[in-house]
Amino acid sequence: MLLRRCSRRIIAPATAVAALFLMLSCSGDGGGGEKPAEGAAARNEPAAEEEQKGIVSDVTFRTLDGSEKKISEYGRKILMVNYMTTWSADSKKLIPIMNEVHRKFHANVVVIGVITDVTAGKARAFMKANDVKFEILLPGGDPGWFGTPSKLPVTHVVTREDLIINRFVGLYEADRYEEFILSMYRRRM
Repeated sequence: MLLRRCSRRIIAPATAVAALFLMLSCSGDGGGGEKPAEGAAARNEPAAEEEQKGIVSDVTFRTLDGSEKKISEYGRKILMVNYMTTWSADSKKLIPIMNEVHRKFHANVVVIGVITDVTAGKARAFMKANDVKFEILLPGGDPGWFGTPSKLPVTHVVTREDLIINRFVGLYEADRYEEFILSMYRRRM
């Protein structure tokens, strides 16, 4: 009898820990099994998708006509801020994915491309040549919580409260970005 009570005390917590481990490893939350799109794996940091928190309402970009635009001007929408370059193959592959995100979620999500390597005139030509459907900006003043990306492309996800909550380093399949947006809808972010 004593042995049975002791074994229940040991087995029950061990079973709970094993079940929790199994749920986390199968949940698709970036804890294993998620792979970036082909071509990006070798360049990504060990955790290509990572949580990052900070207020970004004061971050300023330059529009292609030369004026300034703050993150706070987008109102209460989810933002997907994509830092990219004109020469990067992965940046070019990200464009149709973000065009699709823009098409599907435009009522609640703003997709922004920040081209880091060219002037406004060249950015316009890049947009036309690559059929960009979302807004393109240029880096502005202090990047704030966005920081200066060391690898491109980088996609920052910002909540309706101007809180940066996640970033994807490298290129992922379209459904990975869409799943993240849907999870934000479910959590009412």
